[in-house]
Amino acid sequence: MTPGTVQNGAIPKRKILICAPSNAAVDELVLRIKNGIKNSKGNIFNPNVVRLGKSDAINEQVKDLTLEEQVEKQLSLTASIQSDDSKIREEHRKCVVERDQLKSKLEDPKLTDNDIADLELKLQQVMSKRRDLGRKLDEAREQRAVKYRNREIERRNIQFKILNEAQVVCSTLSGSAHDVLARMSMTFDTVVIDEAAQCIELSAIIPLRYGCKKCIMVGDPNQLPPTVLSQKAASFNYEQSLFVRMQNNHKDSIYLLNTQYRMHPEISKFPSREFYKSK
Repeated sequence: MTPGTVQNGAIPKRKILICAPSNAAVDELVLRIKNGIKNSKGNIFNPNVVRLGKSDAINEQVKDLTLEEQVEKQLSLTASIQSDDSKIREEHRKCVVERDQLKSKLEDPKLTDNDIADLELKLQQVMSKRRDLGRKLDEAREQRAVKYRNREIERRNIQFKILNEAQVVCSTLSGSAHDVLARMSMTFDTVVIDEAAQCIELSAIIPLRYGCKKCIMVGDPNQLPPTVLSQKAASFNYEQSLFVRMQNNHKDSIYLLNTQYRMHPEISKFPSREFYKSK
């Protein structure tokens, strides 16, 4: 039984929404989660992860976790909506050609009454066959339309099932506005925003629409700010991140990481002293 659930579904699974400004940053997070993370007891576990976003913009290593790929995988197990009506179409085409030929022959002034009667009988037979084939084509189109509608209903049901079973949903900030989440009235207990100092406030607000009780923003205001090309917009603090606004308004609530793993201590000494007061 997974954490946050009880038998008979009395307590729903708690979900986490993890976002970042760029696809590359989200893919890196998804890859790390995919490879397993440690729980509070130090044990490795693999949460059920879904990556939102278009497959062509996502790293190949995590593409199998996208909602799109997972849905298509399950849909491929069901019957195809394609139906082969090519033979009917070919017969219908031949009837049209034969009809035109018979009409052309009937215009010959040298025809006898018997010839005309034979040609008109053949024309009636061809027209009747054409009508029958037309009805069959209409029925085939209607069947395809019904199958397509059922397929779309099935697609939405599979999307709902996959997202409902997910423990962690990952997307870019803009991607968190995915219409499928809105249709499902999805809620998340916790939202995590990585690289939160590199996105504008409006982007950071998007994932907060899902009624989270806790939002964790991870970022470094001493590194790259949000990219804002308009100097006029920047003059109105458009380039200020929500992270920086919260930092300025709640200076005593900032949690500073005090250990870095990317540089030799001698290399990190200068930036630590210059930007982080040697903390």
